[in-house]
Amino acid sequence: MYFKKGYTRFVLVIPTLRIAFKFPNLRRPFHGITNNWLEFYFYLKTKHLFLQPTFFSFFGICNIQLYGEPCCMEQGNFWEQLYGMTSCFPKDLGSALSRDGHHWEFQSNFCKAGEKLRIVDYGSKATQKLILEFGEKIYQNFSISFEKHI
Repeated sequence: MYFKKGYTRFVLVIPTLRIAFKFPNLRRPFHGITNNWLEFYFYLKTKHLFLQPTFFSFFGICNIQLYGEPCCMEQGNFWEQLYGMTSCFPKDLGSALSRDGHHWEFQSNFCKAGEKLRIVDYGSKATQKLILEFGEKIYQNFSISFEKHI
């Protein structure tokens, strides 16, 4: 069992039970509650394969999400794959991820599900929009075979 701290929420992770509890942090309780509720509702509505399942929300005060093994790749390879799958050339000069860089920059927002990558932090509307646009492509094509062995 361990804790993880984010910008609007903190997470109690219990790998032995294969669950994670997400709570709003005290600095930004309203944002944490909103993100929890949006995350639960988005999963319930879409059941998107790229999403780590969120099973339950108590009005945004507490979410229960399926635990996923941490993603431990070389950061350059991780970012290169995401950037490549979301580039919009020639429409613009970069990756669509620049619209919501926070959620996509850190591997701690992702987990492994077998040989697939899933996102665990998807409570933001901007993140959800990108998931609808690119999530299937990322889920089907992202290679976690470059993982570090620690």
